[in-house]
Amino acid sequence: MVEERLRRSFARRIQEELGLTDEAGERLSEVVGAFAQVRAELLRDERGLRAGVDSLLAEDDEDGALTFLDELAALRLRETELLRAEQTSLLEVLTPVQVLRYLLLREELGSRIRRLRTRLPPTGMR
Repeated sequence: MVEERLRRSFARRIQEELGLTDEAGERLSEVVGAFAQVRAELLRDERGLRAGVDSLLAEDDEDGALTFLDELAALRLRETELLRAEQTSLLEVLTPVQVLRYLLLREELGSRIRRLRTRLPPTGMR
């Protein structure tokens, strides 16, 4: 799978760019893995939430729009809490500069994966 190759390449790149030993790389992987499921749940929740936006707008559904906005704010709060917890854990393994570099590289990886997804055929063909 293309995404899996990107992730493995990302792990190697992180270790090289941050100058991590194998042990530190493993510790980083453990920290990242501990937050992966929560991050995936947040992404799934956001996709589910956004799926209904078009119908809310088409129907001019004021109550539905208000509910959507409340749920979006709650989702953003959960994302912020996750980021704070993740940063705290990352700082147990990395220096602040390394954490910043890691977060920027992760953002870059996410952008690459999103671009790939838009170019690939629908599910079943990946």
